[in-house]
Amino acid sequence: MIKRKPKATKKVVEAPKWASSPEEFEKLEQSFEKSQKGGKKRVSSIKSTYDGIDFDSQLEVYCYKALKLAGLEFEYGQHSYTLIDAFKYPGDSWEPDKRKGSDMYVKSKNLQKISYKPDFVGNNWIIETKGLMSDSFPLRWKLFKKYLMNNNMQYDLFMPKNHAQIDSCIQMIKEKMK
Repeated sequence: MIKRKPKATKKVVEAPKWASSPEEFEKLEQSFEKSQKGGKKRVSSIKSTYDGIDFDSQLEVYCYKALKLAGLEFEYGQHSYTLIDAFKYPGDSWEPDKRKGSDMYVKSKNLQKISYKPDFVGNNWIIETKGLMSDSFPLRWKLFKKYLMNNNMQYDLFMPKNHAQIDSCIQMIKEKMK
């Protein structure tokens, strides 16, 4: 006897209280489903547009609004710092290439630069909003701090992960300005 799978029924889910609308919740749910790989559950940020500016996340939009409301002068995403220049490796580098199977192949000798572009830059402060970090970000952040130190650049650095921390950062910036 052949067993058949029951027909799939669409589950109706109400938007949770933290989602501003059912549409926003649906976007978040879709980005979550798309980003699942290898058993790991990852949530992609929701890109948004506000004031004609494209933001990488809703946390950045909140920070932008809060900084404007606080009357602080800043620039969004306009500064880029080259942490390590591009270079050519003189020897051979044998590495596996997952697109070609399990064998080892000679990789390109030309290596790209490593750069960093902070979210918000003010007169003597930088805010980098981070909901979820990639695996490579902590190293890039450390290289950025080293770059600032080597170039005698004095900035107060902030890395808020939620709305309350953004509000706290803005308060600290305003206190220092007094």
